[in-house]
Amino acid sequence: VFLSIIISSLIFGLFHLLNALSGFSLAVILQVIYSTLLGCMCAFALYITSNVIYSIILHTVFNFSGTLLIALGNPYNWANLPMIIFIIVMAITVGIYVIYMLIKNSDLYKTQKQENNK
Repeated sequence: VFLSIIISSLIFGLFHLLNALSGFSLAVILQVIYSTLLGCMCAFALYITSNVIYSIILHTVFNFSGTLLIALGNPYNWANLPMIIFIIVMAITVGIYVIYMLIKNSDLYKTQKQENNK
């Protein structure tokens, strides 16, 4: 399960490289990174809930937030140093949480925990 979530998330993120067709920039690289993380969160939500609606809601809220940020500010000036630092910190935080939850909810972890309780 863990490997399939990682692979599907990477594919989801890499598809955002198509945005480079309109011009390659640091913004495209950042979009690939956070899209990969979003894919991981959506896949994890699907895995935990067995219901795709939570992944759809998560993706919709994420896209709406991005649209709102563009509407409230300059959409061409978001790839500055504070935003890059923020994205990296959020990426590391989300990445650690998702990996922790995947390990915690994995069959291997549950089996080991049950054996330790015997």
